[in-house]
Amino acid sequence: MDQITGIERVSISFLAEVQVCDPAKLAELEAGIARVLADVRAAVEDWKPMQARMAEIVKRLSADRYDEERAFLAWLLEDHFTFLGCRGYDLSTVNGEDVLRIVPGSGLGILRERGETVSASFATLPPEARKRARVKELLVLTKANARSTVHRPGQLDYVGIKRFNDKGEVIGETRFLGLYTHKAYSESPMQVPLLRSKLGDVIKRAGLLPAGYSGKALASILESYPRDELLQIGAEDLYRHARAILQLGDRQRLRLLVRQDPYARFVSCLIFVPRERYNTELRQRFQRILTEAFNGASSEFDVDLSAATLGRILMRIRTRPGEMTAQPELKGLEQRLVEAMRRWEDDLHAALVERHGEERAAKLFRVYERAFPAGYREEYPVESAVTDIEMIESLAPQPDLGMNLYAPQAEPGILHFKIYRRGSRVPLSDSLPMLERLGVRVFFEHPHKVEPAGSAPVRVVDFGLSLPPGALPLEQVREHFHEAFLGMFTGTVEPDSLNRLVLAAGLDAREIRVLRAYARYLRQGTSTFSLAYVEQALVANPRIAALLVRLFFSRFKNDGKETQLATEIATALDAVQNLDEDRILRSFLAVIQATTRTNCFQGEKTYLSLKLDPKRVPGLPEPRPMFEIWV
Repeated sequence: MDQITGIERVSISFLAEVQVCDPAKLAELEAGIARVLADVRAAVEDWKPMQARMAEIVKRLSADRYDEERAFLAWLLEDHFTFLGCRGYDLSTVNGEDVLRIVPGSGLGILRERGETVSASFATLPPEARKRARVKELLVLTKANARSTVHRPGQLDYVGIKRFNDKGEVIGETRFLGLYTHKAYSESPMQVPLLRSKLGDVIKRAGLLPAGYSGKALASILESYPRDELLQIGAEDLYRHARAILQLGDRQRLRLLVRQDPYARFVSCLIFVPRERYNTELRQRFQRILTEAFNGASSEFDVDLSAATLGRILMRIRTRPGEMTAQPELKGLEQRLVEAMRRWEDDLHAALVERHGEERAAKLFRVYERAFPAGYREEYPVESAVTDIEMIESLAPQPDLGMNLYAPQAEPGILHFKIYRRGSRVPLSDSLPMLERLGVRVFFEHPHKVEPAGSAPVRVVDFGLSLPPGALPLEQVREHFHEAFLGMFTGTVEPDSLNRLVLAAGLDAREIRVLRAYARYLRQGTSTFSLAYVEQALVANPRIAALLVRLFFSRFKNDGKETQLATEIATALDAVQNLDEDRILRSFLAVIQATTRTNCFQGEKTYLSLKLDPKRVPGLPEPRPMFEIWV
């Protein structure tokens, strides 16, 4: 056991803890841990040599020509940079293409050579980005493609120092990988070499009085600018962004500022958003939109909510190696973020204004801004909420039930039936039988509790329905459906299967009551069939049922159509295949024609009475009275 290395000991301990893992996964985990520990060992062992190499470069640089750059590299050595890797490269041309060749023996830390001869990350850059290797700038400050396996998680910071020949041409570079320390992030940028000159150029170009309000605001913007971005951004982009932030001030609006990595590996997106609007869901929406817009492969973010009014989100969208970043139109992209930021309540207010105008919308919005629960907002668009608000506002004290049968365009074949009730709910065991007696199938029930400000809560229950085969179009039966459901709810309409004729025949509750009265009369008098079977015969022949009702009304309105309707019914009866149904329907025809008077047209009576001539009713037993009144 004494021969086991530290890495082996960790691996064995790890294996003991996760024996339930798949062997292949376990081997992969062990190899990953070994790689991380190897990186840690290499970084620790080569820490001093890496610092010595940086110090050597600082010493070699001309103080006259590279004063700020030299001071910045010296600043890194003052505990502002954790050195994790270092390697030298020679810039050469192979077949007309620039190549970065590794200087043998130059690798330190996590960049120790492992058999490679050229920079793999440089080779994956697009041609336009590789050309930047020839640009005569001493320092390259950016983010590396790789994430750190040492010290703390995060993308590695890249400090490249170019080498030049006597003609001033770029011939190579020394690359340092690591992480800026906490001390580097906490120090004022006005005191950091390279940054202080960059910030000074921006302030000078802005031309604002340092002691004035705008001058102080600009200085504050630059001081609090994300440090990683401040190190990488050019003076021109920094000036443009700082001016945009200054103009934004404390205004409650969204602003998007974009900087593309010169090497086409990522895009930095700085988003300012009203602080009260920020939440995790919004940030995730922004990530999806920006990743899609810039053809990204992944994204990372940092959020700062320390300001009083505006929160700041820094998102870095990484692209696939070798692929140039997409170039979306930034104003349009910013508008997409604005739309993503819009709350459901904002859309509700806009929809209320469109439907009711500014004054009425303002009153309704004060009452309903926070009335709808989260589940409702996730399920329904604001247009549905506006309709529901109108239904709730129209609720009367009695019977305190609102209804809305409608067909949403997004769900073909499905009807929605909403019922509204203030205070107490409608029990499901009451509502389902009433709906089934109307002939519909119920697929779902979504209840919601809406709480308008200053009034009792309203129960809104949404049923998903399908119509029976042969049902008439919704616009012909909607109001009759409402009337029949309300009648069953209040007890003024009997909850039997004849209510199916609302959808099948387009009859209203009053017309169905006529058929119901005759069905009861026949059951008592001449019919040998059960009441349920009589009702079934009418529902199975909705056209004849509707004609019988029309015959009844024509008979007592004397509109001259009675003979024509009787003939039409007789013709329709000849087509009925079921003999029992034929007998039942002919009995209805006979008793309607035997009716001499009715109270059906004497206002809103709560009962229906029929005066019949028994001599004309077939099948009645003897002796028959001169007249019979059925109530």
